[in-house]
Amino acid sequence: MKRFLRSLKFELSLAKSTLLNVPGFSATVIATLSVTLGALICIFSLNHVLMVKSLPYPNAENLLVVQHAYADGEGNSFSGYQSAPGMLLWYKNHKIFEKFSLVFDNKQLVADHPEQPNALINFVMPDYFSLLKPEMHLGRVLNATEGLDTHKTVVVLSYQTWQKWFQSDVNIIGNKTMIGHISYKVIGVTAESFIAAANLRSLKDVIVGDSTEVALLLLSGVIGLLLIAITNVTNLFLSRAAQKQRTMAIQAALGAKPNHLFIAMFAESLILTVIAGILGLLVAGWGFVLLSELAATQLPRISELGVDNATLLFTGSIVILLAAIFAKLSSRVVKYDKPQAQLQSSGKGRGLQVSKRTRHVLIAVQVALATLLLAGASIVIDQAFETVLHPLGFNEEDVYYLRVDRPKGLSYSPESLVGMNLLTLNIKSELEKLPQVVNVSRSIKPFIYKGSNSMGLTDRDEKRVGSYAFNMVDHDYFDILELPLVQGRTFTEQKDPR
Repeated sequence: MKRFLRSLKFELSLAKSTLLNVPGFSATVIATLSVTLGALICIFSLNHVLMVKSLPYPNAENLLVVQHAYADGEGNSFSGYQSAPGMLLWYKNHKIFEKFSLVFDNKQLVADHPEQPNALINFVMPDYFSLLKPEMHLGRVLNATEGLDTHKTVVVLSYQTWQKWFQSDVNIIGNKTMIGHISYKVIGVTAESFIAAANLRSLKDVIVGDSTEVALLLLSGVIGLLLIAITNVTNLFLSRAAQKQRTMAIQAALGAKPNHLFIAMFAESLILTVIAGILGLLVAGWGFVLLSELAATQLPRISELGVDNATLLFTGSIVILLAAIFAKLSSRVVKYDKPQAQLQSSGKGRGLQVSKRTRHVLIAVQVALATLLLAGASIVIDQAFETVLHPLGFNEEDVYYLRVDRPKGLSYSPESLVGMNLLTLNIKSELEKLPQVVNVSRSIKPFIYKGSNSMGLTDRDEKRVGSYAFNMVDHDYFDILELPLVQGRTFTEQKDPR
C-alpha cells in the first residue's frame, strides 16, 4: 500500500502538469461530471434523509400517533376526525403509553408584527418536549405548571421563526407577542437543528408517507443521467488515451506493468473527478435551496437537507469509483501481448484501436439510457399536460380570489364571527362599486384548494356512511363560475344579517 501511495503521489504531480496542457479535455470532463454529480448528490441526500436517516428525536422508533377512528357496520373505517373532548379524554385517561402529549397544529396571525405573518402554530402540552427532548438555543421549554387547565399563555419559538420574524433578538425571552387574539410570553427558542413534529403514526411513517416513491423516482432519473454522462466521459478518456497511446506503448515495451499504467491514468482521472465532485457539492447546495423553495410543502424533512458526513462519504466514494473506471478503461488500450506491434502502428494515423464491440456497447448503452429517460419524461409531461389542459368545469376567465384574514384581536366567538361576516359583506359591497368588477361572491375556501373542509355523512338511520367536502358560499357563487346544474336550482338571495 505504501508503494502504491508513493507511486500515486508522483503520478498526481505529473498528471497535474499534463492536464494543464489539455484544458479543453479537462474543462469538458469537469463540467459534464460536476453538473451530473451535483444532481446525484442532491437527490441522494433527499433519499438518505427520507429512508435512512433517523428522525432527530430520542427513541424516535417508539414514537406513535393516536387518532380517532370511526367504523361503520360494513367494515369501513374513517380516521383523522379528532374532537376536543375525545382528545382530552385520551390525555387524562391513557394507560398504555409511557408518555402522551396532545398536539394541534394550526395557522395564526402574529398580530403584533408589522407584516402580520400567518405562521404555523403547534398547540402542545409539556409532555411534547419531554418526548422529543429538543436542544434549546435560548430559554427553556414548557414545564408541568404550564400544562392543561393552567391557563398560562407561553410560547416556544422555533429557531427559524425567531430568525425570520423576530430579527434574531437575543433579548426575546420574557417579551410578549400577540398570536391571534391572545398575548403569549416567549419563554424559549429551540435550537436550529430541532424540527417541530406536528404529525407523528409510526412517527417516521406519517412524516415520510408516500414521499419515498417520489424520491426514488428522482433518484432513478439522476442515476440515468449519470450513466449517460459516464458514457460520454468514457469516450473522452478513450480519446485522451489515443493521444497517449505511443507513450504508454513505450512504457509497456520498457517493462512497465499494467498497474503502473493504471496508476498513471488513475492520477489524471482522480484529479478531474475530485474537482468535479467539489463543484458538484456546490451545485447540490444550490439544489437544496431549489428543493426547499419548490417542494417544501410536497416533500417532508426538506429543511434537513445538507452536506453531512453521509453526503461527503457518498461523494468521495463516487469520485474514486469513477476515477478507477475511467483509468481502467483507458489503461486497457495497451496490448501487453503485442507491445512492439502496437508501438510500430501508433502514430501512423490509425488512432486508437478500440474494438468494434466496445464502441457498439458504449453507443447502445447511451441510446438505451437516453430512450428510457425520454420515455419517463414523456409520461410525466403527458400527465402534466393532461392535468393543466383538462377543463376545470367552470368559468375561470377573469375570476380572482381575494383572501381576507381575521383582523387583529378577533376571536372565534359567535360575536366575532358575526363581526367577520359584516366585514366581508362590507368588502363585497365596496368591490361591487368598482367599475372593473362585474360580480363578487363570498366563500370560505377558494375555487381550487388543496385540502378541504369535510363533514360526516350519515344515512336516515344515523349510521355513518362516509364524509364529503364542502364549502360555504353565497348566492352569487354559481353565477360567477357558471357552474352547470343537472337538476334543481342554485341559492336564492336572502337578507344578510347585519
